[in-house]
Order: sequence, then C-alpha cells, then structure tokens
Amino acid sequence: MTDTACPHFPFPDAYGPHGIELHPAYHWARSYGAAAPVTLATGHTGWLITRHDAALQILRDPRFSVSAAAHAEASAEMGPTPPETFGIMTTFHDAGLRSPLLDAVNARQAAHDRPRIEALANHLLDQAEARSRPVDLYQDYALPLPLGDVCRILGITLDDVPDGFADWEATSLDFTSTRQQLDDAWQHQFAWARTLLRNPPPRGLLRPFSAAALAHGGTEPDERITWATVSLITAGHMSATVLIANSLITLLTRPHLIDRLRRDPALWKPTVDELLRYTPFIHSGLPRLALEDVRLGDTTIRAGDYVVICIEGTNRDPRECPNPDTFDPTRQPPTKTVTFGHGPNTCPAAALGRLHVETALRVLLDRHPTLRLTSPPQHLPWRTTSLIRTVRRLPVHW
Repeated sequence: MTDTACPHFPFPDAYGPHGIELHPAYHWARSYGAAAPVTLATGHTGWLITRHDAALQILRDPRFSVSAAAHAEASAEMGPTPPETFGIMTTFHDAGLRSPLLDAVNARQAAHDRPRIEALANHLLDQAEARSRPVDLYQDYALPLPLGDVCRILGITLDDVPDGFADWEATSLDFTSTRQQLDDAWQHQFAWARTLLRNPPPRGLLRPFSAAALAHGGTEPDERITWATVSLITAGHMSATVLIANSLITLLTRPHLIDRLRRDPALWKPTVDELLRYTPFIHSGLPRLALEDVRLGDTTIRAGDYVVICIEGTNRDPRECPNPDTFDPTRQPPTKTVTFGHGPNTCPAAALGRLHVETALRVLLDRHPTLRLTSPPQHLPWRTTSLIRTVRRLPVHW
C-alpha cells in the first residue's frame, strides 16, 4: 500500500465537553467505507476499521495476523511493543499452560472471586479515605484494584510490585518515548517477571508458569514464557484500569444516572453493558497484518497491508447501534461490542475484566454518594501521547 495524503491516526483524544468524546475523524473513517486509509505514527499508510461488521470479519479471519503485525515494520506504531509480548495465548498453549490460565480467569472463577474483589475495593477505599483531599482515584483505586487482583491470581500481592512499575508501564505505552526509554522500560518489566519465575510463590499461576519456564533444566526462565508473563500482567489489568477511570468520568458527568443506580441496583448490568460500548479506552486499536489479499466490504486489503481495528469507533457504528454517540443504558437489546474482542480472538478474561469494572464502580458509588470531580473533564490531565486513552490523575472530592 503506498503512502498518500491520509489523516494521521491515532486521532486526537480528550475531545469534546466531557473529554472522552470521539473526534469527528471517526465519522469520516466510517463513511469512507469498510476500511479507511490513514497515516500511522510510523509514517506508513494502513487501513482503519471502524465498521462493526468489518471488525468482526477480521477478528474471525486467520488471514489477518496479530503476530505478523507485531513483527512487521509497521508494528512500531504500537510503541513499539516487543513482538514477544504478542500471541501470548500461543505461548501458553505451547508450554502446556493454557488450561491453568483459563481455569484461573474464566467466568465461573470470576463469579467465585467476586467477594475477594469487593474486599480489595473496600480496602483501597479505606486507604484513600485516610489521605488528604482531593483523592486521586486513578492512582489510588482504578490502577491498584485490577492490578491487585491480577497479582492475587499470580500468587503475589501489590506489595510485591516494584515501585517503578507504573512508570515503566506508562513509558512503554507512550508513543513519544525514545527507543532507549522503551528498551529500558521493557527490560525492567522483563527482569521483574524473570525474578518472579525464578522464585515463584507457593500458590497461584506463577507456580506452573515457573515450572514450565525452567523445564529445560537451565537457571534462566524461558524467554517466551517470561515475555508472556509480562504481557499477562499488563493486559490483565490495563483495560480494566482505563475503563474504570473513564467510566467514572462518564457517570460523574451524568449524576441523574447515578441517582437511578442507587434507587434501582438492577440497572447496573445494562449500565455496565453501555459503559463498555460507549466509553473509549484504547487510543491505537487492534493491529493485524493481511497474510493474503482479502475482500473487506467495498475494499480489497492486499497481502502485507496493515489494518487497525478501532475499538471505540467500531463500538459506535450506527449500523449496529442507533444514536451511538448517546450514552443510553436502557438500550434494548444491549449492543454487541468488540471491547474484549470477538470469536477466537475474545479475551479469555473478559468476564473478569467486566467484573473489575462493575465492582469498582458499585463499591465506590455506594460508599460515596456525593462523589464529584474537582474540575470539568476536559480540564483533567489527559494522556495525550499514550496508546491508552485516559487520564494521568483523577482527582475527586467526596
């Protein structure tokens, strides 16, 4: 695909009066066709997918490869992210770890773990309430809640997370970081995962991970399993962290909905459904590389072309969801989303991620009915150069 005068993607975020409205360029991309040409951060041209049916087709079609995208030159648009952190389910499958991983994060286990997640939420709020006002709900709640639960599943605690972890993670997701900064951030995360696999806790997923990583008889854990562990930690909490923070902004700018939730707790399920559809959380999208020519609606994607499924754009496709830019928890039936993927590319921890979001919101709003932002959403400190779409801090009063 040759480079032409195409809009640059990612599009600007922190747009609109609530700070998380979508840029008008998303509407242009959808009206263009099943795939719209955009200029990626690398300077190369790729195809942006914002139509729901086209996104589902790509996610079901093995001719669109995430691992090939990770190794292609265009994958620099993603950070660049080490190729080893992609295709982690293949790594776990090859190492015989797929079953224990799925057993730990499936829907049945998530439901069983609900009381533990609620207890963690209350514990974090106890700590936050002891601090001076305003409270930063991003650093003190949205981040440590899903991260702490992922730690529990691995067999460790939040106290075992290195002090620099949040900074390493932020650097590795920032597309303005230098190559040296990226390498340093990823290597810090790799070194921590390697230490965990060398000396695993007595219980949790790190135990079988370690056994598999050291099965070759050496003293250093297998690199693929180590990188997969790094990716699991980040992927296991980051989507939920961002969705919690951005969902709070969505709800706190609509206090009448919070009042309805307090009066009728049965509304929580459709409200979370709508939050997962409406609330943007990823700035870059899901990358794929076409392995052969594929017809996508009115467009032919050529072998070697780079495509990006835009989750936030796809979730607001008016062909699938009438009045998609309106937040409406009463939609019937709830709109199907690609927030956690689709088909064979569905996130195995989708139920757990949803539970993290719902629990965080319910516990917080039950405990603090007067919760409010300290400033209008568009004036919050947004991460404008990150692959994730959220704030650096979320200061609130209660």
